[in-house]
Amino acid sequence: MPVPGAENQDSLTAMRTPTVHSEHRDDYTAAVGAILGVYRRHRDTTRPDAPDGPLAAPTSTQDRRGERELRPSSLVQLAAACARARVAPVWVLAAADGLTARDLLAAARALPVPREQVAGTPPAVAVGAMLSATRSACGVSSGKVLAARLGVSHEALYKWERGTTEIPLPRLRAYCRGLGVPVSAVVAAATTGSSRAPEGGYLLDLTHPHTDPAPDYARMRGAATVLREQGLTVLEVDDRTVAALATATGIDRTALRERLDGYPLTLPLGVPSRPSGY
Repeated sequence: MPVPGAENQDSLTAMRTPTVHSEHRDDYTAAVGAILGVYRRHRDTTRPDAPDGPLAAPTSTQDRRGERELRPSSLVQLAAACARARVAPVWVLAAADGLTARDLLAAARALPVPREQVAGTPPAVAVGAMLSATRSACGVSSGKVLAARLGVSHEALYKWERGTTEIPLPRLRAYCRGLGVPVSAVVAAATTGSSRAPEGGYLLDLTHPHTDPAPDYARMRGAATVLREQGLTVLEVDDRTVAALATATGIDRTALRERLDGYPLTLPLGVPSRPSGY
């Protein structure tokens, strides 16, 4: 089952069994943590009560606590960290997957709808049902085959798919890579539905609009240049921002949103120094 945005995912047959030990927090988890850090610092610097300028350096205790919070090992921990950073978990996962907002929605729409999916289903159960339905749609009818590839028991995989046991984030990524689908698309389809985008805005690297070569978006490049000169590295894309940018540049709001949604969601590790004003 080809899924938009999953061109670089490993196939099931090519996937290697991961080594299981205590350091099984892979690069994906680290990427998720780094992206969470960008969101959290951006939210802190754009609070109405926050002073203009960069944040004060955290204490060592705050640093250690923040590091633990920004290395979520499961979707439950990710959801808690995202609630504090005021961002939908799907946007963080999509950035770690290297997708655009447009590809995320297209990939979610390409996934099957589990028969048992109903409103109010607990997230763990909804994600597990989506994994099971996706596995079947990809032609892997036996969970034992995928379990062997993941280096886990069939019972463990069955519990993940039933939502009775929490699936570790590295295992979730390995599961999704084995089927050639992005983690973010699975979570989006399971928790927000495949027909609509996740709630809330997402952060965008200002480099993308700043370097867009399209002639019709010269004014957008100018606006991005002004923001970068203010010391900003990211732009929060939501309805309010898009409306303000459309007014400032004279670009049609719908066309502008579509253009922004086509940029990759990967983020720089720099922290914006003050609110953008949008």
